[in-house]
Amino acid sequence: MVTDFAAQTGGYGLTSHIQHKLDDFLAEQNNTEFKSLILSLYSADIADYITISNRDARKEIIEILGDDLFGDILVNIDNHVRNSVIEQIGVDKTSQLIHEMDIEDAVYIIENLDKETQKNILSTLPDTTSNQINERLAYPENSAGRIMHPSKIAVMDYWTVSQTIDYLRKNKSSDEIFYDIFVLDLKHKPVGSVNISKLISSPAHQIIRGITDHELITVNAQLDLGEVAFIFKQYDIKTAPVVNNFGRIIGTISVNDIIEVAVEETEEDLFKLGGISQTDLHFSFIDSAKKRLPWLVVNMMTAFISSHVISHFSDEIEKMVILASIMPMVASMGGNAGTQTMTIVVRAIALKDALTNDTPRIIRKEIMTSLTSSFFISILAGVAIYLLYRDYEVSLIFAAAIVTNFFTAGLMGSSIPIILNKIKVDPAVCSGIFLTAVTDSFGFLSFLILAKIFLLS
Repeated sequence: MVTDFAAQTGGYGLTSHIQHKLDDFLAEQNNTEFKSLILSLYSADIADYITISNRDARKEIIEILGDDLFGDILVNIDNHVRNSVIEQIGVDKTSQLIHEMDIEDAVYIIENLDKETQKNILSTLPDTTSNQINERLAYPENSAGRIMHPSKIAVMDYWTVSQTIDYLRKNKSSDEIFYDIFVLDLKHKPVGSVNISKLISSPAHQIIRGITDHELITVNAQLDLGEVAFIFKQYDIKTAPVVNNFGRIIGTISVNDIIEVAVEETEEDLFKLGGISQTDLHFSFIDSAKKRLPWLVVNMMTAFISSHVISHFSDEIEKMVILASIMPMVASMGGNAGTQTMTIVVRAIALKDALTNDTPRIIRKEIMTSLTSSFFISILAGVAIYLLYRDYEVSLIFAAAIVTNFFTAGLMGSSIPIILNKIKVDPAVCSGIFLTAVTDSFGFLSFLILAKIFLLS
């Protein structure tokens, strides 16, 4: 039966209407209605409700769910909250849930636990499951080997279509959703693939080699997930075989896995741009403050540079107070222009659109873009300042400072990410801090020097 989920719940995901009903049942201690309603939701939505609930409510929810706390719910709970849930339900219950999960989900949960909890859970799992998990954990973090599906549909290139279909009927691995069948040579190395639709439309006696698409891209188990995501996007593939260092297939990765990777990578880059390592919405305010302080301290230190620049022009500012009200505009506008440039370049680096031999062109283009914008902004703002203060000299100095700082913003907004990437530092992490320091300091400096030379000489 097809269910119109949005019609039933008032929208997709955990809606405010459902949340309020659950909150009311919980407050009234109406456990029967609460359990009936929450179990009617998708696992991901149940996980969201557990995640956003406070500590006391969360404990009560877990107790009410009891044996109906499924593995799919545990996987979708926020990492920080999941640790407290695991602590509440205990090692034995957690081990039971992990044993029932797909191996890739089990690895995802285990790898986000502390070493002691990992050890306790793995020791209670059946040897087969714990060995599979340990094999995955042996691969580098955020690598293809960590998320690959162990099940794989692969056939020999000398088989017929009839033999292949019989194999699929008998193979339990074919219970998994798959798009292509991988074709192996005599050394059991993947040499191509056959699409399912092509397979079923071919004659029964057809040799697989004759309908194989040999344009196959394999993924090494050690490869970083960011690189894997790029491969899927660049070459528009739906599934890829994961191979070991000997070139033999050991698993598969599908486009569904890559969608999750892409979402996580995007979130991670957004957090890095804000100087945050991960979402802390459900942390205590003390823990959130601890995680945010380091970059705030770095930002404070760069702000001292701007302050130091201004201090050298204190006499000039005293003589012409109007300068103090205008110079923040120069720094702010330059910072915004630099951020636009930086965002474009950081994205280009992440998507491999910025090639090494293309660096000079990118920098030139961003400088010219910033300068073009600066001419329009300097005219508009210059006219506005003249109308406010009736001083054409100040307006001209402001316009000149805007053009100068926009040039700096274009140059540094494009150069800083490229330089950081060159020295193997993630440009999403600290480009913003350095760029803000440069545009603020140079914005103040250029404006005040021009004012000193042309207005106060």
